[in-house]
Amino acid sequence: LASFLATGLLCAFWLAIRASKYASGWWLSAILIVAGLTITESRTGGLGATIGLIGLLISCRSKRVCFFITLAVLFGVLAGKGVLMLRPDQLKASAQVVSSGGKLSTVTDHRPLNTDERMEWNRQHSGAERRVMIAGSLIMIAQRPMLGFGLGSFESQFPLTLAIHGLRNPFTVTVAHPHNELLYVWSEGGILAFVGLLLCLLVLTRPFFSWRSASSAVLMLPLLM
Repeated sequence: LASFLATGLLCAFWLAIRASKYASGWWLSAILIVAGLTITESRTGGLGATIGLIGLLISCRSKRVCFFITLAVLFGVLAGKGVLMLRPDQLKASAQVVSSGGKLSTVTDHRPLNTDERMEWNRQHSGAERRVMIAGSLIMIAQRPMLGFGLGSFESQFPLTLAIHGLRNPFTVTVAHPHNELLYVWSEGGILAFVGLLLCLLVLTRPFFSWRSASSAVLMLPLLM
């Protein structure tokens, strides 16, 4: 979600800069997306948006436009922080009814109830899960670097790879994507698909003599992270 928001944010700014009319609508959209991205408190989304915005500012030769982008980001962050202040400090305890061996049982949610503590708990588990996804993807690539495992194979091969190599699988749902396009393409399509993606990126990021062509290349950065 945060990566898509970060991509939409960069697209909104890019369209606002290029728009000959209705530019105010794009600027407003950008502010709202910044606020939404701030509310997610996603580290990956924030990093992708930050790197993309830096690239956009570097490619933009107008100090006036750079000022408006900075101002819009500031307004969006403040709006998002304001919404976050409205959330409760304590969450309600919850329990889940599960079926095991034909019998229903209640499983208590042991996650922290304090909002800040729950966020820290989520970040720790998210970081651990991301490391497992990277490790599993790299093992898959090392196993079949030339041909890969085939299109659509990641979601079935990933848990199998973890089990074979003795890595704990922390996921309770099917993982269909490692949250990294480079690892995803190489693990499924092999070296040719990986090189093809790099060539595609090279074409898209090739600096032309127009700042608009160069700036359009940064729009995909959040999706690659």
